[in-house]
Amino acid sequence: MSKSAVLLACVLSSFAVAAHAQVLALKSPSKSNATPRVLDDDAVRALALTFEDGVRRRDRDALVGVFDHAAMLERATKGIPTTEKVKRAFQSGELEAWESESSLIESAMAITAAGGTVRWLRTAEPMHAQTNTSSTVHGSGSSKDAETERTVLFRLTRADASAPEYIELVLAPHGERGAVAVDFQSSTDAVPYSRVLRRWLLALVDDAGRSLPERIAGEDRQFALAGATFAEIDQAFEAGRNADALAAWAKLPESLRADPSVVLARLRAAFAAGAPTFDATLQEIHEAGLADPAVELLAIDVAMATNRPARALNALDALARFPVRDPYLDALRGSILRESGRREEARAACRRAIEADPQLEDAYWTLLGLAIEERRNDEALSILTALDERFVIRWDGLEDSPAYQAFLESKPGSRWRAKVASKR
Repeated sequence: MSKSAVLLACVLSSFAVAAHAQVLALKSPSKSNATPRVLDDDAVRALALTFEDGVRRRDRDALVGVFDHAAMLERATKGIPTTEKVKRAFQSGELEAWESESSLIESAMAITAAGGTVRWLRTAEPMHAQTNTSSTVHGSGSSKDAETERTVLFRLTRADASAPEYIELVLAPHGERGAVAVDFQSSTDAVPYSRVLRRWLLALVDDAGRSLPERIAGEDRQFALAGATFAEIDQAFEAGRNADALAAWAKLPESLRADPSVVLARLRAAFAAGAPTFDATLQEIHEAGLADPAVELLAIDVAMATNRPARALNALDALARFPVRDPYLDALRGSILRESGRREEARAACRRAIEADPQLEDAYWTLLGLAIEERRNDEALSILTALDERFVIRWDGLEDSPAYQAFLESKPGSRWRAKVASKR
């Protein structure tokens, strides 16, 4: 693989990280029907449940069947002329990324294996049609495609209660009644998979020393011609010269500096240089009006990793200005507020989360922790009962936990012990 391909992949949040699926086989794009079929609710629901259940059960084969790999390649490569050598290099690198441990399927299964969760949130409009237009899920798809496509949104949460990852699948008709994913976007990348592939292919074309045809213009041309600057950034970052890497960002065209994936890459480089550098870079991005939901999710993770809850809450406040609409963010807020000693606010945030979504288990655990700490034993019993009724939980270790001893010795605690004993 050429140097330009490697460096562009690294700078744009890593090509391997952005390649989010398990490969089936490289094949010719399937021909579309003469009369496009609009997806119905049953087809969308069936595919969404297949993806959610596949991630939960870590069923790789089922997850592979969710995606139309040929369609994703077609969206990524449409309109870009290439030589056979470039085409082979592109296919080889893409195959390697699809089979890597960083692929969506592998990473999602790893998250649930480590105690994380996956949740289908809702059917959504394509991101390019929403208020925040910085992300374009459809990549190179045509407007005709968009008329027959729908999207489904999922939340992935990790066991460490860090910021969630959101996955949006773009669905198109498949066969007579089914649906298939023809593109997708992760909040860790901020741009669709098809755009990541397209940018990498453009770098390969430029690296081959051939002039891009005049019909390739706009963003495609800018990414292809920015290869030297991306190389400079990559070389400085690899050498540990973080200040030089960050200085090189200013050499990019303004439109590329505003691209969400480039903003994320810059922030990750800033964090490698230290928390103060990250804070200064984030402030600059905010002042330039370049904020994106993916930026705020990264800011939450950085704040929590550096034990700065106030900054995490600021990022949650900023995220609330976007149309994310996920009660889990209130549950996360409640957890952070509890750790900050702001108990009543934490309790209110968790109750809001549960009212909006009674299946948010994390919110119950935060409320339980607050009740146990404050010796509110009747409330603790009520929360434990709710947890037991809604979720499958093994309670074996609770009696051995020092944190619960005072509760277990109380009258509500004795009722709880009797309840658990009756199930054994």
